[in-house]
Amino acid sequence: MDNRKKIKMARNDLLAALNDAYPARVKKNIIYRTMIELDPHGYSHDLLNRDLAYLVDKGYVREIDVYGEKLYILTAKGKEIADDLIDDPALEI
Repeated sequence: MDNRKKIKMARNDLLAALNDAYPARVKKNIIYRTMIELDPHGYSHDLLNRDLAYLVDKGYVREIDVYGEKLYILTAKGKEIADDLIDDPALEI
């Protein structure tokens, strides 16, 4: 599998994980555990940080700081992407 496809799959998996929890806010370590269950040998904290930063920059995920702990929640636009109501070519596999 090429690197672009792996990146897109991981970002879609991340959106799906947040969508499953929506409208709850999710701790970063819970997201990480979910992602390593899907790819135990290929996913790392560095990749999670990059993927979350990308999705926050795109406006699909909001990062919330609660007493020094980072929590994440889908935005309305992120929910629409996760529910396949709108398309983003950068996430299409």
